[in-house]
Amino acid sequence: MGKILYAMAAACFLAAPVAAKAPFSAYTRTDGEDCRTLEEIEDQGYYFYAVCPGYDGWVLHLDGGEHGQRSTFRTNAEPIPDDLRPTVFNYPYTRGNFGDFHTVVEWRTEDEGGPAYAVIHRYYASLPSDDGANWSRISTLTVSALRTEAAGGTCMVAHIEADTVSQANQIAQDAADRFAPAFSCGTDRALLVNATYPDVDAAIRGGSFVRE
Repeated sequence: MGKILYAMAAACFLAAPVAAKAPFSAYTRTDGEDCRTLEEIEDQGYYFYAVCPGYDGWVLHLDGGEHGQRSTFRTNAEPIPDDLRPTVFNYPYTRGNFGDFHTVVEWRTEDEGGPAYAVIHRYYASLPSDDGANWSRISTLTVSALRTEAAGGTCMVAHIEADTVSQANQIAQDAADRFAPAFSCGTDRALLVNATYPDVDAAIRGGSFVRE
């Protein structure tokens, strides 16, 4: 009897389905003590350059000034150049002026604890009214495919106009999971999701891409 029960248990174990990997989000911040400002200039218009530890050995590089910011990502294995400039920086798609990134960075991974393949980072900008009397704060979720500089550098694969669509965070995750792993930086065009094309599939069908 014991041998039968053992055999049945073994059969059940072998027949049990293997859980599929599910994309996961990890989060880091840009306002912590671990971030370092490597350069700051204030006498001829404000400028800064900073680095922040990210996830899975990646490092976020930010620079910018009074009118906006840009970013890129490098691994810990890629040293900071002597001139403090990674060769590849990415300008976020923006519809306004005086932009800056949110302090929370979302890293998309293959599963919990798995390697990261994309980053979602919210970018804020100010948009003037038609008469210029008032300004409104708008935001875009930028989706970047992680690439080492040796592989051509990180690039942005999608932009979601977050204030014009519902469930913008989920749309950004969908874009990251579907496009970032196989995206060809320098060849493929970044997708644009907005009120006219309010999700990834609609943007693909409508050919909604960011203009070069």
